[in-house]
Amino acid sequence: RIAGLAWSLLGADAGRYIEPFAGSLGVLLGRPGGAPQRGLEVANDIDGYIVNTWRALRENPDATIAAADDLRSELCLTARHLWLVENRERLLAGLRTDPSWHDTEAAGAWLYGISLWIGDAFASGTGPWTRERLGGAPGGDAAIKRQLPHLGTDGQGVQRQLPHLGDDGKGVHRQLGDGGSGVISAGVYALARDLQRRIARCMITCGDWQRVLSPAASHAPGGATAILLDPPYPDHEHAYAASGSVWEDVTAWCDANAASPHRIVLCGHEGDYTPPDGWRTIAYTAKGSSSANRGRERLWASPSCVGGVRSLFEDAS
Repeated sequence: RIAGLAWSLLGADAGRYIEPFAGSLGVLLGRPGGAPQRGLEVANDIDGYIVNTWRALRENPDATIAAADDLRSELCLTARHLWLVENRERLLAGLRTDPSWHDTEAAGAWLYGISLWIGDAFASGTGPWTRERLGGAPGGDAAIKRQLPHLGTDGQGVQRQLPHLGDDGKGVHRQLGDGGSGVISAGVYALARDLQRRIARCMITCGDWQRVLSPAASHAPGGATAILLDPPYPDHEHAYAASGSVWEDVTAWCDANAASPHRIVLCGHEGDYTPPDGWRTIAYTAKGSSSANRGRERLWASPSCVGGVRSLFEDAS
């Protein structure tokens, strides 16, 4: 939802683009033109979901697409989130030890959930959601704030539009005839092929976010390096699968690289971060943002970023 705003700061002409917290790859897929202009794109996929989905779309697109087809239901979303969290280590083990291994059910579950979930925590980490707590009394544990599917627009979820993936790109499932779930259009196969080819042009890493920001990894020969940092926010710390205080580590890295020639954009909420001198703070409201965070979304841009503040506010309105 913020891809256009982010790229107006990062610049589509960047010689290298790095997403240490890849999530759904929404910003990378929203790069103007739909493809890298030049240089390398690096996405850190700590849970393996992107690599698994890419393999599944390549090897067995029919089963993957069928696995992604489901009701836009809170119960389905919760169950798929929990199943992916519980199967994370199994998925990583398979991906690391067998170059052709993939799980079509996991790929479908991830595609389904990433299009319905609000925020950045889908299928990441263990969090407070466990099978024991969710499987208790009707309604679940009162201490668990369960995630509602996206309710903001008719086109969100498995019918939502993905950016720059062709005329048939209507999300995981295209709305047809009766508009019900379970109807898969021919266009979704073209979308799957486009998505698989687009990801194939990227460098996908799997590990700690700082590995892709080392001097050697972040150097762009003959061009600028653009870095988008969208870590779990302080109130979502449980979402990250690695240990440690990720938000504090990321903001400390930003402070240490305040004058870097790299174009750095950090995503967060109002009050989460006080940027260094010379950085810009851009307020925006993303379409479909949760009511609790509406009006609190912020991007912090380093001095090397491009674009003007006034036009950014206008783009975000």
